[in-house]
Amino acid sequence: MGRGLNYAQGGLNAPVLCLQSSAYQRDTKRDPKQFISGHRRSNCKSLKLSDKRISHRTTRQRHRQWRGTVHAQCTRGARLVHNSFYRHISPMCGRMAITLPHDAMAQMFAASLSNDQPDEPNYNVCPTTQVGVVTSSEGMRRLRPMRWGFVPHWYDKPNGGPLLINARSETIAEKPAFREACRARRCLVVVSGFYEWERGDKDKPLPWYVTRSDREPMVFGGIWQDWGQGEDALTSFAIVTTGANAAMGKIHHRLPVILTPDQWPLWLGEDGKGAARLMKSAPEDALTFTRVGIAVNSNKASGETLISPLN
Repeated sequence: MGRGLNYAQGGLNAPVLCLQSSAYQRDTKRDPKQFISGHRRSNCKSLKLSDKRISHRTTRQRHRQWRGTVHAQCTRGARLVHNSFYRHISPMCGRMAITLPHDAMAQMFAASLSNDQPDEPNYNVCPTTQVGVVTSSEGMRRLRPMRWGFVPHWYDKPNGGPLLINARSETIAEKPAFREACRARRCLVVVSGFYEWERGDKDKPLPWYVTRSDREPMVFGGIWQDWGQGEDALTSFAIVTTGANAAMGKIHHRLPVILTPDQWPLWLGEDGKGAARLMKSAPEDALTFTRVGIAVNSNKASGETLISPLN
Protein backbone atom coordinates (compact mmCIF):
# COMPACT_ATOMS: atom_id res chain seq x y z
CA MET A 1 0.00 0.00 0.00
CA GLY A 2 2.96 2.29 0.46
CA ARG A 3 4.70 3.47 3.60
CA GLY A 4 2.74 5.84 5.79
CA LEU A 5 -0.70 4.80 4.51
CA ASN A 6 -3.32 2.69 6.19
CA TYR A 7 -6.15 1.50 3.93
CA ALA A 8 -9.63 0.46 4.97
CA GLN A 9 -12.64 -0.25 2.80
CA GLY A 10 -15.66 1.83 3.79
CA GLY A 11 -19.10 1.16 2.36
CA LEU A 12 -19.53 -0.49 -0.97
CA ASN A 13 -17.72 1.90 -3.25
CA ALA A 14 -15.68 4.29 -1.14
CA PRO A 15 -12.11 3.58 -0.02
CA VAL A 16 -11.08 5.33 3.19
CA LEU A 17 -7.49 6.48 3.52
CA CYS A 18 -6.00 7.18 6.95
CA LEU A 19 -2.88 9.36 7.09
CA GLN A 20 -0.29 7.82 9.36
CA SER A 21 3.03 9.43 8.55
CA SER A 22 5.90 7.40 9.92
CA ALA A 23 7.88 10.64 10.37
CA TYR A 24 5.05 12.18 12.34
CA GLN A 25 4.57 9.08 14.48
CA ARG A 26 8.26 8.99 15.27
CA ASP A 27 8.29 12.59 16.51
CA THR A 28 5.02 12.64 18.41
CA LYS A 29 2.38 10.14 19.38
CA ARG A 30 -0.12 12.60 20.84
CA ASP A 31 -0.85 16.15 19.81
CA PRO A 32 0.19 17.19 16.28
CA LYS A 33 1.11 20.60 17.72
CA GLN A 34 3.92 18.94 19.62
CA PHE A 35 5.65 18.19 16.39
CA ILE A 36 5.76 21.88 15.45
CA SER A 37 6.24 23.41 18.89
CA GLY A 38 8.91 20.84 19.76
CA HIS A 39 10.98 21.95 16.80
CA ARG A 40 10.46 25.60 17.69
CA ARG A 41 11.69 25.08 21.23
CA SER A 42 14.70 23.05 20.22
CA ASN A 43 15.71 25.53 17.54
CA CYS A 44 15.35 28.51 19.87
CA LYS A 45 17.37 27.17 22.76
CA SER A 46 20.68 27.91 21.09
CA LEU A 47 19.62 31.37 19.83
CA LYS A 48 19.46 34.74 21.45
CA LEU A 49 16.11 36.29 22.21
CA SER A 50 16.51 38.73 19.31
CA ASP A 51 16.89 35.80 16.89
CA LYS A 52 13.71 33.94 17.94
CA ARG A 53 11.50 35.68 15.38
CA ILE A 54 13.84 34.56 12.61
CA SER A 55 13.93 31.08 14.13
CA HIS A 56 10.14 30.88 14.21
CA ARG A 57 9.92 31.99 10.59
CA THR A 58 12.50 29.41 9.56
CA THR A 59 10.68 26.73 11.52
CA ARG A 60 7.39 27.59 9.83
CA GLN A 61 9.05 27.33 6.44
CA ARG A 62 10.51 23.95 7.37
CA HIS A 63 7.15 22.78 8.64
CA ARG A 64 5.41 23.85 5.42
CA GLN A 65 8.06 22.02 3.41
CA TRP A 66 7.64 18.90 5.56
CA ARG A 67 3.86 19.11 5.36
CA GLY A 68 3.99 19.47 1.55
CA THR A 69 6.27 16.45 1.29
CA VAL A 70 3.97 14.30 3.40
CA HIS A 71 0.91 15.50 1.43
CA ALA A 72 2.58 14.66 -1.88
CA GLN A 73 3.57 11.21 -0.67
CA CYS A 74 0.11 10.48 0.72
CA THR A 75 -1.65 11.82 -2.38
CA ARG A 76 0.46 9.52 -4.52
CA GLY A 77 -0.25 6.62 -2.16
CA ALA A 78 -3.98 7.40 -2.15
CA ARG A 79 -4.00 7.42 -5.94
CA LEU A 80 -2.29 4.04 -6.06
CA VAL A 81 -4.72 2.58 -3.54
CA HIS A 82 -7.69 4.13 -5.35
CA ASN A 83 -6.64 2.66 -8.70
CA SER A 84 -5.97 -0.71 -7.12
CA PHE A 85 -9.36 -0.61 -5.39
CA TYR A 86 -11.29 0.01 -8.59
CA ARG A 87 -9.23 -2.44 -10.59
CA HIS A 88 -9.84 -5.33 -8.21
CA ILE A 89 -12.89 -4.43 -6.10
CA SER A 90 -14.95 -2.22 -8.41
CA PRO A 91 -18.71 -2.74 -8.33
CA MET A 92 -20.17 -5.15 -10.84
CA CYS A 93 -22.50 -4.00 -13.59
CA GLY A 94 -22.18 -0.26 -13.22
CA ARG A 95 -23.75 0.54 -16.59
CA MET A 96 -26.56 -1.08 -18.63
CA ALA A 97 -28.48 -0.80 -21.88
CA ILE A 98 -32.28 -1.06 -21.96
CA THR A 99 -33.93 -1.11 -25.38
CA LEU A 100 -37.09 -3.17 -24.89
CA PRO A 101 -40.28 -1.02 -25.10
CA HIS A 102 -42.25 -0.78 -21.88
CA ASP A 103 -45.33 -2.39 -23.39
CA ALA A 104 -43.31 -5.39 -24.53
CA MET A 105 -41.65 -5.57 -21.13
CA ALA A 106 -44.99 -5.57 -19.31
CA GLN A 107 -46.30 -8.26 -21.63
CA MET A 108 -43.18 -10.35 -21.09
CA PHE A 109 -43.85 -10.48 -17.34
CA ALA A 110 -47.65 -10.36 -17.48
CA ALA A 111 -47.40 -7.19 -15.40
CA SER A 112 -49.48 -4.05 -15.18
CA LEU A 113 -47.74 -0.93 -16.42
CA SER A 114 -47.33 1.96 -14.00
CA ASN A 115 -47.22 5.59 -15.09
CA ASP A 116 -44.10 7.72 -15.39
CA GLN A 117 -41.98 5.06 -17.02
CA PRO A 118 -38.40 6.13 -17.86
CA ASP A 119 -37.42 7.00 -21.40
CA GLU A 120 -36.44 4.16 -23.71
CA PRO A 121 -34.36 3.08 -25.43
CA ASN A 122 -31.42 4.02 -23.25
CA TYR A 123 -28.04 2.65 -24.29
CA ASN A 124 -26.19 4.09 -21.32
CA VAL A 125 -28.17 3.55 -18.12
CA CYS A 126 -26.13 4.91 -15.21
CA PRO A 127 -26.57 4.65 -11.43
CA THR A 128 -29.27 6.97 -9.97
CA THR A 129 -31.21 6.68 -13.26
CA GLN A 130 -34.86 5.62 -13.18
CA VAL A 131 -35.31 2.05 -14.43
CA GLY A 132 -38.44 -0.05 -15.04
CA VAL A 133 -38.51 -2.85 -12.41
CA VAL A 134 -40.95 -5.73 -11.89
CA THR A 135 -42.40 -6.41 -8.44
CA SER A 136 -45.10 -8.76 -7.22
CA SER A 137 -47.63 -8.22 -4.45
CA GLU A 138 -50.85 -10.10 -3.63
CA GLY A 139 -50.64 -12.09 -6.82
CA MET A 140 -50.24 -9.02 -9.06
CA ARG A 141 -47.10 -8.02 -10.93
CA ARG A 142 -46.29 -4.40 -11.65
CA LEU A 143 -43.72 -2.77 -13.90
CA ARG A 144 -42.78 0.39 -12.04
CA PRO A 145 -39.97 2.96 -12.20
CA MET A 146 -37.30 2.89 -9.51
CA ARG A 147 -34.04 4.70 -8.86
CA TRP A 148 -30.97 2.55 -9.44
CA GLY A 149 -29.07 2.90 -6.18
CA PHE A 150 -30.51 1.36 -3.03
CA VAL A 151 -31.26 3.88 -0.26
CA PRO A 152 -31.27 2.37 3.28
CA HIS A 153 -33.95 3.66 5.60
CA TRP A 154 -31.43 5.38 7.92
CA TYR A 155 -30.04 7.68 5.20
CA ASP A 156 -31.13 11.25 5.94
CA LYS A 157 -31.03 11.99 2.21
CA PRO A 158 -30.70 9.82 -0.93
CA ASN A 159 -26.99 10.54 -1.14
CA GLY A 160 -26.48 10.30 2.60
CA GLY A 161 -24.02 7.41 2.28
CA PRO A 162 -22.32 5.12 -0.24
CA LEU A 163 -24.16 4.57 -3.51
CA LEU A 164 -25.40 0.98 -3.26
CA ILE A 165 -26.01 -0.20 -6.82
CA ASN A 166 -25.14 -3.86 -6.10
CA ALA A 167 -25.72 -6.30 -3.25
CA ARG A 168 -23.43 -9.31 -2.84
CA SER A 169 -25.34 -12.59 -2.68
CA GLU A 170 -22.88 -14.01 -0.14
CA THR A 171 -23.72 -11.37 2.48
CA ILE A 172 -27.09 -9.94 1.42
CA ALA A 173 -28.98 -11.78 4.17
CA GLU A 174 -26.66 -10.36 6.85
CA LYS A 175 -26.11 -6.73 5.86
CA PRO A 176 -28.42 -4.35 7.74
CA ALA A 177 -29.02 -2.35 4.56
CA PHE A 178 -30.25 -5.35 2.58
CA ARG A 179 -31.48 -8.16 4.81
CA GLU A 180 -35.13 -7.07 5.11
CA ALA A 181 -35.40 -6.37 1.39
CA CYS A 182 -33.77 -9.72 0.65
CA ARG A 183 -36.52 -11.50 2.56
CA ALA A 184 -39.54 -9.46 1.55
CA ARG A 185 -38.83 -7.12 -1.39
CA ARG A 186 -37.19 -8.86 -4.31
CA CYS A 187 -37.64 -7.63 -7.86
CA LEU A 188 -36.71 -8.32 -11.48
CA VAL A 189 -34.61 -5.93 -13.57
CA VAL A 190 -34.82 -6.51 -17.31
CA VAL A 191 -32.06 -5.16 -19.56
CA SER A 192 -30.77 -5.78 -23.05
CA GLY A 193 -27.21 -6.09 -21.80
CA PHE A 194 -24.64 -4.54 -19.49
CA TYR A 195 -21.17 -3.07 -19.81
CA GLU A 196 -18.09 -4.18 -17.97
CA TRP A 197 -14.55 -2.90 -18.23
CA GLU A 198 -11.40 -4.93 -18.61
CA ARG A 199 -8.90 -3.10 -16.46
CA GLY A 200 -5.23 -3.50 -17.21
CA ASP A 201 -2.37 -2.16 -15.11
CA LYS A 202 -1.51 0.70 -17.45
CA ASP A 203 -3.97 0.91 -20.32
CA LYS A 204 -7.27 2.78 -20.34
CA PRO A 205 -10.16 0.49 -19.26
CA LEU A 206 -11.60 -1.38 -22.25
CA PRO A 207 -15.41 -1.79 -22.31
CA TRP A 208 -17.23 -5.01 -23.15
CA TYR A 209 -20.95 -5.30 -23.84
CA VAL A 210 -22.38 -8.46 -22.28
CA THR A 211 -25.62 -10.02 -23.54
CA ARG A 212 -27.38 -13.37 -23.45
CA SER A 213 -26.12 -15.77 -26.08
CA ASP A 214 -29.66 -16.36 -27.33
CA ARG A 215 -30.18 -12.57 -27.68
CA GLU A 216 -33.19 -12.66 -25.36
CA PRO A 217 -33.58 -9.90 -22.75
CA MET A 218 -31.46 -10.38 -19.65
CA VAL A 219 -33.29 -10.47 -16.31
CA PHE A 220 -31.39 -9.69 -13.11
CA GLY A 221 -32.42 -10.51 -9.58
CA GLY A 222 -32.76 -7.36 -7.51
CA ILE A 223 -34.03 -5.98 -4.21
CA TRP A 224 -35.98 -2.78 -3.64
CA GLN A 225 -37.12 -0.40 -0.92
CA ASP A 226 -39.25 2.70 -0.34
CA TRP A 227 -37.53 5.65 1.32
CA GLY A 228 -38.76 8.98 2.66
CA GLN A 229 -42.20 10.51 2.78
CA GLY A 230 -44.22 13.07 0.87
CA GLU A 231 -42.37 14.97 -1.84
CA ASP A 232 -39.07 13.39 -0.76
CA ALA A 233 -40.31 9.81 -1.16
CA LEU A 234 -38.58 7.56 -3.66
CA THR A 235 -38.29 3.87 -4.45
CA SER A 236 -34.86 2.43 -5.16
CA PHE A 237 -33.27 -0.89 -6.03
CA ALA A 238 -29.95 -2.72 -6.18
CA ILE A 239 -28.84 -5.59 -8.40
CA VAL A 240 -27.78 -8.81 -6.69
CA THR A 241 -24.38 -10.13 -7.77
CA THR A 242 -22.53 -13.40 -7.33
CA GLY A 243 -19.13 -14.83 -8.20
CA ALA A 244 -18.33 -14.78 -11.91
CA ASN A 245 -18.24 -17.90 -14.03
CA ALA A 246 -15.04 -18.72 -15.91
CA ALA A 247 -16.06 -16.79 -19.03
CA MET A 248 -16.90 -13.62 -17.12
CA GLY A 249 -13.93 -14.06 -14.80
CA LYS A 250 -11.55 -13.02 -17.58
CA ILE A 251 -13.04 -9.51 -17.36
CA HIS A 252 -14.44 -9.17 -13.83
CA HIS A 253 -14.70 -11.33 -10.73
CA ARG A 254 -18.43 -10.66 -10.20
CA LEU A 255 -21.58 -11.30 -12.22
CA PRO A 256 -25.23 -10.23 -11.76
CA VAL A 257 -27.64 -12.97 -10.73
CA ILE A 258 -29.32 -13.77 -14.06
CA LEU A 259 -32.69 -15.50 -13.85
CA THR A 260 -34.58 -17.62 -16.38
CA PRO A 261 -38.39 -17.42 -16.81
CA ASP A 262 -39.01 -20.54 -14.72
CA GLN A 263 -37.14 -18.88 -11.83
CA TRP A 264 -39.02 -15.58 -11.83
CA PRO A 265 -41.95 -16.73 -9.60
CA LEU A 266 -39.62 -18.03 -6.90
CA TRP A 267 -37.51 -14.89 -6.90
CA LEU A 268 -40.61 -12.69 -6.64
CA GLY A 269 -41.90 -14.77 -3.72
CA GLU A 270 -44.84 -16.18 -5.66
CA ASP A 271 -43.66 -19.78 -5.24
CA GLY A 272 -42.84 -19.62 -1.54
CA LYS A 273 -39.38 -19.60 0.01
CA GLY A 274 -36.03 -20.81 -1.28
CA ALA A 275 -34.87 -17.93 -3.48
CA ALA A 276 -31.36 -18.18 -2.02
CA ARG A 277 -30.59 -21.15 -4.24
CA LEU A 278 -31.06 -18.95 -7.31
CA MET A 279 -28.08 -16.76 -6.38
CA LYS A 280 -25.51 -18.48 -8.55
CA SER A 281 -23.53 -17.84 -11.70
CA ALA A 282 -25.01 -18.23 -15.15
CA PRO A 283 -23.90 -21.27 -17.20
CA GLU A 284 -20.63 -20.86 -19.08
CA ASP A 285 -22.32 -20.70 -22.48
CA ALA A 286 -25.10 -18.33 -21.43
CA LEU A 287 -23.34 -15.05 -22.22
CA THR A 288 -21.79 -13.34 -25.23
CA PHE A 289 -19.05 -10.72 -24.86
CA THR A 290 -18.62 -7.97 -27.46
CA ARG A 291 -15.81 -5.42 -27.42
CA VAL A 292 -17.22 -1.94 -27.94
CA GLY A 293 -15.69 1.49 -28.28
CA ILE A 294 -14.52 3.64 -25.39
CA ALA A 295 -17.25 6.22 -25.99
CA VAL A 296 -19.31 4.46 -23.32
CA ASN A 297 -16.59 5.28 -20.80
CA SER A 298 -18.39 8.62 -20.48
CA ASN A 299 -21.65 8.59 -18.57
CA LYS A 300 -22.87 11.37 -20.87
CA ALA A 301 -22.58 9.27 -24.03
CA SER A 302 -25.75 8.03 -25.69
CA GLY A 303 -27.03 6.32 -28.82
CA GLU A 304 -27.12 2.90 -30.43
CA THR A 305 -23.51 3.15 -31.56
CA LEU A 306 -22.41 2.49 -27.98
CA ILE A 307 -23.19 -1.21 -28.39
CA SER A 308 -21.73 -1.51 -31.89
CA PRO A 309 -18.90 -4.07 -32.12
CA LEU A 310 -15.45 -2.58 -32.29
CA ASN A 311 -13.83 -3.21 -35.67
